[in-house]
Amino acid sequence: MQSTFWDTFLRFCRSNQNRRRIESFLFRYFKGYARVPARMKSSKRRAMFNDVNVEEVFTFLSERARAPSTTPQLKSHATRIWTALVAELPNVFSRFRPNTETRATYRKLSKNFVRSRDTIVSFNYDTVFEHSLPSTRRWHYEGVIDQKKSIGVLKPHGSINWRDSEPIQIADSPDRALVVAPTHLKFVQRSGGAANTAGYLDHSAQVKTVWHLMEREMRQAKALVFIGYSFPDADLYFHLFCGLCSRIVKVLPRS
Repeated sequence: MQSTFWDTFLRFCRSNQNRRRIESFLFRYFKGYARVPARMKSSKRRAMFNDVNVEEVFTFLSERARAPSTTPQLKSHATRIWTALVAELPNVFSRFRPNTETRATYRKLSKNFVRSRDTIVSFNYDTVFEHSLPSTRRWHYEGVIDQKKSIGVLKPHGSINWRDSEPIQIADSPDRALVVAPTHLKFVQRSGGAANTAGYLDHSAQVKTVWHLMEREMRQAKALVFIGYSFPDADLYFHLFCGLCSRIVKVLPRS
């Protein structure tokens, strides 16, 4: 959850260096501190980040690491923090596995609402949803794996089990996960043929394909049901696209 994300994330960081870098960044840019409070217990420091919006942090870092107007110093710093964040995501999120409750929830969802012709779109980085689906329900990562007679799962923002490679490889614990931040700069490319930066759709042809497939499915769908997605303001592209889809029938809160 939003209020417990940073406390959980920082506690389970595998690398102490990554933890220190991320914590220092949060204090400086989101809490207004010149440095990390030295005499404060780690638990109290983590509790101070309860109100720091996760999506805002991801957006801030990914945009500063890529935007042409960013100073070289800030760009270098943002890239370093973004790299630390992406490196720790699989380590932290993989601790949270499907359980009896999630399997029961998605079994009911699959039985009552999901049909073989449907497509599932998940903006989550974790894999709890797809691994909670019943074992009899065949599914695949559409745009990444080609599999017929199977429900397609589209993950436009990447996944902790996608290795950042070309082509994308599925791995339980990749050394670098492919993560796309919720930012309007997804399709902005650098001029001059410079190398792309992780977190943007032009970084991977397959991720761009996932977005194209999602757009096609949404345009052709008879109904769209959104569960739990918060529609962050920074994701202007997705906001615009949803505005063009007039058949959204229901938005359900995350339970």
